[in-house]
Amino acid sequence: WAGAVVAVGVGKVLKATLRQARPQAGQSRSTSYGMPSTHALASTYLAVHALRSGDDQTTATILAICSLVASWSRIASQVHTRKQVLVGIFVGAVVGLLSWEVFEWQSATRARS
Repeated sequence: WAGAVVAVGVGKVLKATLRQARPQAGQSRSTSYGMPSTHALASTYLAVHALRSGDDQTTATILAICSLVASWSRIASQVHTRKQVLVGIFVGAVVGLLSWEVFEWQSATRARS
């Protein structure tokens, strides 16, 4: 779960750095910045991590579908722009892949010890 915390942390740092406003409709519902969508980021992270694990592909597929629905809902409800959601998906996928590689590296290192 440390990777999920890192993923959301990266999203929060990017929001504070980029300071991109949400769409007009979303501004009345939230006081935080919109870029990137941390809902899209976190849900994509979880889906990518689950898909890479290979343990339970049914659960991983359900998580991937939920991630797409959550991401779409952020656009449909006008809380985020398409770009904000796509950047969230991209960052979530990258952090998910990197955290899986770190997990694999740590596992291999422990196995050699």
